[in-house]
Amino acid sequence: MKKHHTEKEKIKAHRKSIFLVDMLCEKENIKLQDIADFIPGIFHLNDGTSLEVKFMSSQAKGLIGLTGSEIVDMGLDFFDRYLSPDTVNNVFPRFQAHFMKGDNSSVYSDVQLYKPKQNKDNFVPILSSIKIDPSGKNLLTSSIVFRDLGRSIKAIERVIDQQKFSQLNFDKF
Repeated sequence: MKKHHTEKEKIKAHRKSIFLVDMLCEKENIKLQDIADFIPGIFHLNDGTSLEVKFMSSQAKGLIGLTGSEIVDMGLDFFDRYLSPDTVNNVFPRFQAHFMKGDNSSVYSDVQLYKPKQNKDNFVPILSSIKIDPSGKNLLTSSIVFRDLGRSIKAIERVIDQQKFSQLNFDKF
Protein backbone atom coordinates (compact mmCIF):
# COMPACT_ATOMS: atom_id res chain seq x y z
CA MET A 1 0.00 0.00 0.00
CA LYS A 2 1.40 3.37 -1.02
CA LYS A 3 1.71 5.89 1.79
CA HIS A 4 0.38 9.36 1.05
CA HIS A 5 2.73 12.04 2.32
CA THR A 6 1.74 15.46 3.60
CA GLU A 7 3.09 18.56 1.88
CA LYS A 8 5.37 19.14 4.88
CA GLU A 9 6.82 15.61 4.63
CA LYS A 10 7.37 16.05 0.88
CA ILE A 11 9.24 19.32 1.44
CA LYS A 12 11.50 17.87 4.14
CA ALA A 13 12.31 14.82 2.00
CA HIS A 14 12.88 17.04 -1.03
CA ARG A 15 15.46 19.22 0.76
CA LYS A 16 17.24 16.16 2.19
CA SER A 17 17.44 14.52 -1.24
CA ILE A 18 19.69 17.27 -2.59
CA PHE A 19 22.32 16.37 0.02
CA LEU A 20 22.13 12.74 -1.14
CA VAL A 21 22.71 13.92 -4.70
CA ASP A 22 25.73 15.93 -3.55
CA MET A 23 27.26 12.87 -1.87
CA LEU A 24 26.63 10.70 -4.93
CA CYS A 25 28.23 13.28 -7.25
CA GLU A 26 31.51 12.83 -5.40
CA LYS A 27 31.54 9.12 -6.27
CA GLU A 28 33.43 8.04 -9.35
CA ASN A 29 31.76 6.18 -12.21
CA ILE A 30 28.21 7.21 -11.40
CA LYS A 31 25.95 8.64 -14.09
CA LEU A 32 23.69 11.63 -13.51
CA GLN A 33 20.60 9.65 -14.56
CA ASP A 34 21.48 6.98 -11.96
CA ILE A 35 21.57 9.73 -9.33
CA ALA A 36 18.26 11.13 -10.61
CA ASP A 37 16.61 7.73 -10.13
CA PHE A 38 17.27 7.97 -6.38
CA ILE A 39 15.30 11.13 -5.71
CA PRO A 40 11.68 12.20 -6.15
CA GLY A 41 10.72 14.67 -8.86
CA ILE A 42 13.08 16.02 -11.48
CA PHE A 43 16.85 16.29 -11.05
CA HIS A 44 18.77 18.73 -13.19
CA LEU A 45 22.26 20.17 -13.32
CA ASN A 46 22.44 23.88 -14.07
CA ASP A 47 25.40 26.09 -14.91
CA GLY A 48 26.01 28.16 -11.78
CA THR A 49 26.34 31.48 -13.59
CA SER A 50 23.84 31.37 -16.47
CA LEU A 51 21.56 28.67 -14.95
CA GLU A 52 21.50 27.00 -18.38
CA VAL A 53 20.39 23.37 -18.06
CA LYS A 54 23.33 21.00 -18.62
CA PHE A 55 21.47 17.81 -17.66
CA MET A 56 17.79 17.04 -17.10
CA SER A 57 16.57 13.70 -15.78
CA SER A 58 14.22 11.50 -17.77
CA GLN A 59 11.45 12.31 -15.26
CA ALA A 60 11.09 15.68 -17.02
CA LYS A 61 9.09 14.01 -19.80
CA GLY A 62 6.26 13.10 -17.42
CA LEU A 63 6.07 16.48 -15.71
CA ILE A 64 7.06 19.00 -18.36
CA GLY A 65 6.29 17.07 -21.54
CA LEU A 66 9.80 17.39 -22.96
CA THR A 67 12.68 14.95 -22.75
CA GLY A 68 15.78 15.94 -20.84
CA SER A 69 17.81 16.13 -24.04
CA GLU A 70 15.18 18.37 -25.69
CA ILE A 71 15.45 20.78 -22.77
CA VAL A 72 19.27 20.76 -22.81
CA ASP A 73 19.28 21.33 -26.59
CA MET A 74 17.03 24.40 -26.19
CA GLY A 75 19.67 26.15 -24.09
CA LEU A 76 18.55 29.42 -22.54
CA ASP A 77 15.54 29.53 -24.89
CA PHE A 78 13.90 26.93 -22.63
CA PHE A 79 13.46 29.55 -19.91
CA ASP A 80 11.68 32.04 -22.17
CA ARG A 81 9.38 29.41 -23.64
CA TYR A 82 8.45 27.37 -20.57
CA LEU A 83 9.03 29.44 -17.42
CA SER A 84 7.05 32.43 -16.17
CA PRO A 85 8.53 35.92 -16.47
CA ASP A 86 8.36 36.15 -12.65
CA THR A 87 10.55 33.05 -12.37
CA VAL A 88 13.12 34.39 -14.83
CA ASN A 89 13.14 37.96 -13.44
CA ASN A 90 12.85 37.28 -9.70
CA VAL A 91 13.62 33.67 -8.78
CA PHE A 92 16.66 33.22 -11.03
CA PRO A 93 18.53 36.20 -9.51
CA ARG A 94 18.01 34.61 -6.07
CA PHE A 95 19.44 31.31 -7.37
CA GLN A 96 22.40 33.17 -8.85
CA ALA A 97 22.95 35.09 -5.58
CA HIS A 98 23.06 31.78 -3.71
CA PHE A 99 25.64 30.49 -6.18
CA MET A 100 27.75 33.66 -5.89
CA LYS A 101 27.95 33.22 -2.10
CA GLY A 102 29.97 30.07 -2.79
CA ASP A 103 28.51 28.24 0.21
CA ASN A 104 28.48 24.61 -0.93
CA SER A 105 27.13 23.37 2.40
CA SER A 106 23.70 25.00 2.23
CA VAL A 107 20.55 24.46 0.20
CA TYR A 108 18.33 27.24 -1.13
CA SER A 109 14.71 26.56 -2.13
CA ASP A 110 12.27 28.68 -4.10
CA VAL A 111 9.03 28.28 -6.05
CA GLN A 112 9.12 28.54 -9.85
CA LEU A 113 6.24 28.54 -12.32
CA TYR A 114 6.46 26.59 -15.58
CA LYS A 115 4.15 25.77 -18.48
CA PRO A 116 3.78 22.08 -19.32
CA LYS A 117 4.10 21.48 -23.07
CA GLN A 118 0.62 19.96 -23.19
CA ASN A 119 -1.06 22.86 -21.31
CA LYS A 120 0.58 26.16 -22.19
CA ASP A 121 -2.32 28.24 -20.83
CA ASN A 122 -1.61 27.59 -17.16
CA PHE A 123 1.52 27.87 -15.07
CA VAL A 124 2.25 25.06 -12.62
CA PRO A 125 4.18 25.69 -9.38
CA ILE A 126 7.31 23.65 -8.69
CA LEU A 127 9.54 23.77 -5.64
CA SER A 128 13.19 23.76 -6.66
CA SER A 129 16.04 23.26 -4.23
CA ILE A 130 19.58 24.08 -5.29
CA LYS A 131 23.01 23.27 -3.90
CA ILE A 132 26.43 24.04 -5.34
CA ASP A 133 28.03 20.86 -6.70
CA PRO A 134 31.41 19.56 -5.44
CA SER A 135 33.24 21.21 -8.39
CA GLY A 136 31.85 24.62 -7.43
CA LYS A 137 30.80 25.30 -11.04
CA ASN A 138 27.25 23.99 -11.23
CA LEU A 139 24.03 23.85 -9.27
CA LEU A 140 22.53 20.50 -8.30
CA THR A 141 18.81 21.09 -8.59
CA SER A 142 15.85 19.01 -7.52
CA SER A 143 12.32 20.09 -8.46
CA ILE A 144 8.95 18.74 -7.40
CA VAL A 145 5.47 19.75 -8.52
CA PHE A 146 2.85 21.05 -6.11
CA ARG A 147 -0.80 20.96 -7.04
CA ASP A 148 -2.13 23.14 -4.18
CA LEU A 149 0.18 26.14 -3.98
CA GLY A 150 -1.57 27.73 -0.98
CA ARG A 151 -1.13 24.64 1.18
CA SER A 152 2.39 24.17 -0.12
CA ILE A 153 3.43 27.71 0.81
CA LYS A 154 2.13 27.24 4.35
CA ALA A 155 4.01 23.95 4.62
CA ILE A 156 7.20 25.56 3.30
CA GLU A 157 6.90 28.38 5.82
CA ARG A 158 6.49 25.87 8.68
CA VAL A 159 9.55 23.87 7.59
CA ILE A 160 11.65 27.04 7.28
CA ASP A 161 10.49 28.27 10.70
CA GLN A 162 11.37 24.91 12.26
CA GLN A 163 14.81 24.93 10.64
CA LYS A 164 15.49 28.50 11.79
CA PHE A 165 14.40 27.61 15.34
CA SER A 166 16.67 24.56 15.34
CA GLN A 167 19.62 26.59 14.05
CA LEU A 168 19.11 29.39 16.58
CA ASN A 169 18.70 26.98 19.48
CA PHE A 170 21.23 24.34 18.45
CA ASP A 171 23.42 24.89 21.53
CA LYS A 172 20.45 24.38 23.88
CA PHE A 173 19.72 20.85 22.66
